Amino acid sequence: DIFNGVIRSCYLDEEKQVMIYERGSTVFAFNFSPDHSYDGYPLQNLKKGKYRVLLSTDEARFDGFARVDVDAEYETENLPTGSTGFRIYLPSRSAIVLKRKWARK
Repeated sequence: DIFNGVIRSCYLDEEKQVMIYERGSTVFAFNFSPDHSYDGYPLQNLKKGKYRVLLSTDEARFDGFARVDVDAEYETENLPTGSTGFRIYLPSRSAIVLKRKWARK
């Protein structure tokens, strides 16, 4: 499923050096900032549903600091910006890949 579907840009924050895009039911969140981690960063413009972490480059097995809870489940909600998404911890110099499990009605 990661390789199926059109790549859709969900959000680009040039100032904070964050890029989020979606392909199929998979979401990719990148924080390119060398020194700023973001707690509660809004992943927005996502399709409704529940998401699980497939991969975090911050995991210990990649010599990261294991700051992202890879067992957490995130459910989309209406954000104050008017878009659909959820908030997540996004460490500096990291990428997180999430998979949508199911959609709410």
